[in-house]
Amino acid sequence: MGSFVMGGVLFATVEVNAVVRVREGEVLSYQPRSVHKAPYEVRVVAQYVHEGDAVQEGQLLMLLENEEVDAAARKAEADYQALEEELRTVVEQMDNAGGRAVLHRRQLALLRRKHGVEEAQARESLGAFSRQLELAREKQAMAEVKAERSRGLQDRGLLSKEEHEADYRGVLEARSAAAELLRLRREQEAAGLKLGGTYRGELTRVELELLGAEAARLSLLERANKLRRELEKQREEKELRGRLVARQEVRADIRGTIRYVHNEKASSNRLLAGEILVEVAPVLEEGSALYAKFKLTQDEVKRVLAGQRAHLKVDAFHFHRYGVLKGRVRYVSPPNDANEFFAIVDLPPPHPFEVRPGYKVRGEIVTGQLRLYESVLAKLFDRFGGEQAGLAPGEHPETRSPASLSGARGP
Repeated sequence: MGSFVMGGVLFATVEVNAVVRVREGEVLSYQPRSVHKAPYEVRVVAQYVHEGDAVQEGQLLMLLENEEVDAAARKAEADYQALEEELRTVVEQMDNAGGRAVLHRRQLALLRRKHGVEEAQARESLGAFSRQLELAREKQAMAEVKAERSRGLQDRGLLSKEEHEADYRGVLEARSAAAELLRLRREQEAAGLKLGGTYRGELTRVELELLGAEAARLSLLERANKLRRELEKQREEKELRGRLVARQEVRADIRGTIRYVHNEKASSNRLLAGEILVEVAPVLEEGSALYAKFKLTQDEVKRVLAGQRAHLKVDAFHFHRYGVLKGRVRYVSPPNDANEFFAIVDLPPPHPFEVRPGYKVRGEIVTGQLRLYESVLAKLFDRFGGEQAGLAPGEHPETRSPASLSGARGP
C-alpha cells in the first residue's frame, strides 16, 4: 500500500523534460570547409595529396588539364601580342605622319618668308628701273629738244653740221638708254610674275603635302584608337583565359586536413564541370565555434525556440562511453522555398571528445518541463487524437494533405 502511495506521489510530483527528438543532423564549423570543384571539364594529370593528409594554405593539391582551355589561352595571348604589334606599328606611322606635317609647316613658313624677301627685292629693283627709265626719258626729251634747236640753228647757218650731228647722236644715245632701261624693267616685271607663279606652285605643292600628312595622321589616329579598344577587350579576354588556366592548379586556401579526394573514389581521372575535386576540413583552433544543423517538421518547429537546451549524440562515438554534446538553440528558420524548416544549435567548447565538422548527430531539444503524469497524458492524447483523425501512430495531423482530411471527414 505504501508503495502505491509513494508511486502516486512520484507520478504527480516528479518532473521530466518535454523534448523534440531530432533524428539526424550534422556538425558544422563557423569556419567553413574548403571545397574545390572542377571549373570545367578537366583531366587530373597529377595528384599530390591523399585523404587524411594535413595541408597548409597555398599548398599545391592537384594539377588539371583541359586542352581546349589551354589552346584558347594561347590563342588569346597570340591575338593580344598581334594587336600590340599592330598598334605599335600604327603609332609609329602616325608619329611619322605627324613629323612630316611639322616639316611641311616649317617649309611653308620658310617659303613664305623667302617669297616675301624676294618679292620685296623685286619690287625695289622694279622701282629703281622705273626711276631710271623716267630719268632716261627726261634726258631723251631734253636731247630731242636740243637736237631740234640745233637743226634750226643749222638751217639759219648759225650752227655747223658737225655740231648738229653731235646733238642728234645725243638723242639717239638717250633713246637707246631709255629703250634699254625699258627692256630691263619689263624683264624685271616678267621675273616678278615668274617669281609669283613659282611661289604659288611651290606653295600649293607643300600645302597639298601637308594636307596629305595630316589626313594620314588622322586616319592612323582613328585606327590606333580602334586598336586600343580592341586591345583592351583582348586584354580582358586574355586575363579571363589566364584565370581559367590558373584554376588548373588546385591549391589549398585554408590550413586543414584533406577530407575527400576525387581520384581516390573514382576510377576515371576525367571530371565534369562542378564535380568535387578536393575537400579540406579546416584545422579547428582551441575555442573554435561549432554548431549542429537539423531539419524540423512543421509540428516540431512550433515547439522549438531559441535558447532551449539540446543534448546530442554523435554517431561516431558511443554516448554511453563518451557522453553527449550539450548546446543551445541559436536560430530557428522560417520556411524556405521548399517549405522546409531547420534549427541551428551552438556547441560551445569544451567537448567531452574531439569533435570535427561532418560528424552526424541525433538527440533531443528540451522544450520545457512536465510532471510525469502530464507527460503520460500528453502522449496518450496525442495518440488518441491521431487515431481519431485516421493517422498512423506517430503521424501528426499537420502532415496530412487537406484533400485527405476532407475525405476523412466525409460529406
